[in-house]
Amino acid sequence: MNAKPIPPKEMVLIALVFPFLGILMGGIYSYPAMRLTKERDPWLTLLLAVGLAITVFGIGYAVHTRPVYIVSVWLVSVLLLLLARTAFGNLGHSFERFGIVHMATLLILFWVLFFTRNTKPTSPKRKGLMRPEPASIHG
Repeated sequence: MNAKPIPPKEMVLIALVFPFLGILMGGIYSYPAMRLTKERDPWLTLLLAVGLAITVFGIGYAVHTRPVYIVSVWLVSVLLLLLARTAFGNLGHSFERFGIVHMATLLILFWVLFFTRNTKPTSPKRKGLMRPEPASIHG
């Protein structure tokens, strides 16, 4: 593996951003879900699982991850959601409860993306980013 170590400045930034992003994105999903379902389960849990799917599949698709990894991370995140529901009871009334699950899902997702990334260089033809060369007029 030819990965470079992450510098300390970036590590501190990551350590500060992940909790903020987890709670913020958890709030973006949980607030509308609480309003739509009036905090009644199982519909609240179902909508929160859909929010986790949007996050996992959106990021996974954007970085071209294999579907088996994306589905695996989503299933683990749903299990974390059900564990949080069992531990806290209803997930309504606060964003932090779902934010913790969302933050853990992001950490697991980025961990899986880091360890499953392709480190081999690809040729420009395989990337799909290059335009095909035009046919030569001269023969």
